[in-house]
Order: sequence, then C-alpha cells, then structure tokens
Amino acid sequence: MHYLYLASLNVIIEVDGPSHFFAGTQEYKPKNKLKAEILHQSQKFAGLVRIPYYEWNKMITLESQHTYLAGKLSPFIEAAKQRHS
Repeated sequence: MHYLYLASLNVIIEVDGPSHFFAGTQEYKPKNKLKAEILHQSQKFAGLVRIPYYEWNKMITLESQHTYLAGKLSPFIEAAKQRHS
C-alpha cells in the first residue's frame, strides 16, 4: 500500500497495485472496498483518490500522468478554491 496525503487539499491518494484486486480483474477485494468506504465516511479528510495500477500503467508520458492526476484531483482543487474565496 502506498499513500500520499496532500495537506493543501486534505486528500489522501492511494496507489492501488495488483494485490488490491481479484486476480485477472479490476474488482477490488472486500478489505480494500471496506477501507475505502471508511475513509470516504471519515470527516477528517476531503476525500480519497484511488490510482489503480491498470489505469496508471496506461500513462506513458509525464504529460499524460499529469493530465490524469489533474483530472482525479480537480474536484478537490475546485473545492479548495471555493473555500479560500
């Protein structure tokens, strides 16, 4: 498990490798579903952004990785902008 906490957005990013999924599928294992649900329900964080390995592996260039992450984080960036307006 790899986590990154972005304090400026109050968001947790989780990098989900193959062990988070049933073999040969893109379906999360129950313990990973539960963990995500607990974090989503938590009032401590604005959210959880999950980066599944099978999506990340498609990002060949640094630019595509940046675009992918920006898309995943955009709701939290917009919410932070509104809080600081």
